[in-house]
Amino acid sequence: MQRQSLARCFACQQAAPPPALQPAKSTVTSHLGLLPLTSRNPTHRNPAKSQHMPSSLTPTAHPALIAPQINPDAVPVSNQEQGQRKPRILCIDDDPDISRTITLRLQDYDVTVDSALYGTLGFWQAAQTRPDLILLDYSMPNGNGSFVLDSLRQKPDTREIPVIMLTGHRDAQLRQTIAARGVAGFLLKPILFEDLVSEIKKHIELSHLPAERWSDISMDHWT
Repeated sequence: MQRQSLARCFACQQAAPPPALQPAKSTVTSHLGLLPLTSRNPTHRNPAKSQHMPSSLTPTAHPALIAPQINPDAVPVSNQEQGQRKPRILCIDDDPDISRTITLRLQDYDVTVDSALYGTLGFWQAAQTRPDLILLDYSMPNGNGSFVLDSLRQKPDTREIPVIMLTGHRDAQLRQTIAARGVAGFLLKPILFEDLVSEIKKHIELSHLPAERWSDISMDHWT
């Protein structure tokens, strides 16, 4: 290509405005802050090239986490700072039935149970509320349990919070791998309520509840 033609080519390329990229927040969240971008060059030996581009909604500290809009006044910043004796448990599970059942069954144990339906929301909720214990589902969209656990351990405010992993996987090697990352315990699904209470009592104090009060509540949907 002659020098004049090459100059005109670059001039046209520089004059062309860049494509407008205004992703919706829901789209960014569903991709964990990374948007797929594909470029095509028919004359090149590899005509298509794809990569994931961080969106402008992504925090610079960790490109895979999106901070949701959480009202900091809705929950206390810290139980210890607020002088509260009532323990706080955060249940991060994409099954709302599990979160509702855990909340119902623990309501007379003098604990507060918060819930988050996906991993990234649970991470930011834990960072703001700093619960005394986290119940974390292993298999979730928008941030699985392993990803959330690693993120919690990297943040000073959440590094020491005990995490109990909820999982239906019975692979011993998988459990050993997750245990090495610093989980406080495991509960296999379907969950027995007695096992849940026993595991929770290893980390926080619970008041006693008469067993006959819940004898008519089925646990069949704890899967």
